Amino acid sequence: MARDGHCPQFLVAVDGGATGTRVRVCDAGGRPLGEGRAGPSSLTLGVPAAWESVLAAMRAAFAAAGAGAPEEGAIRLAAGLAGALCAENRAAFREHSPLSGAELTIVTDGYASLIGAFAGAPGVAVAVGTGVTAYALHPGGEVVQASGWGFPVGDEGGGAWIGHRALQAYLKWRDGRRTAPSRLFETLPERLGASLGDIQAWLRKARSTEYAALAPLVVAAAADRDALAEEILREGAAEIAETIDAIDVSTAGLPIALLGGLAEVFGPRLPERHRARLVAPRGNALDGLVRLLLDRSMRSGGAS
Repeated sequence: MARDGHCPQFLVAVDGGATGTRVRVCDAGGRPLGEGRAGPSSLTLGVPAAWESVLAAMRAAFAAAGAGAPEEGAIRLAAGLAGALCAENRAAFREHSPLSGAELTIVTDGYASLIGAFAGAPGVAVAVGTGVTAYALHPGGEVVQASGWGFPVGDEGGGAWIGHRALQAYLKWRDGRRTAPSRLFETLPERLGASLGDIQAWLRKARSTEYAALAPLVVAAAADRDALAEEILREGAAEIAETIDAIDVSTAGLPIALLGGLAEVFGPRLPERHRARLVAPRGNALDGLVRLLLDRSMRSGGAS
């Protein structure tokens, strides 16, 4: 129940990362009514920017649902956000909430993906998009997490990491420190600019999203058997495999679900011991957040 003793009219699930934000509006029973999208809402990019994207996606979702702006206290919101591992980020996001009277639950986007991928059952969920987050739920209820530290210090195997690796190789090639050719050295200047000044200007402004935007160039080059691109993706797969091994220490091995925009890229490149345990995810982060909202509703109802 909501704080005033009445059930909320809407359940709102927010999946936010460095690339974009998705919102699903459901009725009080969890039935989907509409979805909306907007720009990035990773807390690493700043709380005001995150809320701006969340609100834009919410407006689109309520419009798709054929509903107007919700009344005060009419929603319960669960947000799975990149950067939510940091308690200060979570506190700031809650403190700056413009949704008066709304109940707000904040978890990481990776944890939301874990719950969605296995519908609350044990398993390993690795979300590979701009960054990488990996969570395991063990049969005893223990939740273990790895990666998700953020670019550039972590998130190895993610889109930003891939773009960064490609750019490093390109700059070495420009300097004459690398002589092996690559298709990437032809396509990267189209994004960065060809002159030294263009590249330096790009680097000054680039964040994780800009580096991740270079990853499709690597994927396309690897499809054409470009040696450098294949090497980068092979290294990324090894990083993801290492991350899985760090959180799944069970004897039999938990089922593994890959999620995110690069899931199909890395699935076939994982070691055989991991490929054998790959399963199709039962749902995504939004499904996981709705499940969390419903579980909270049932617990509240049982206690009232």
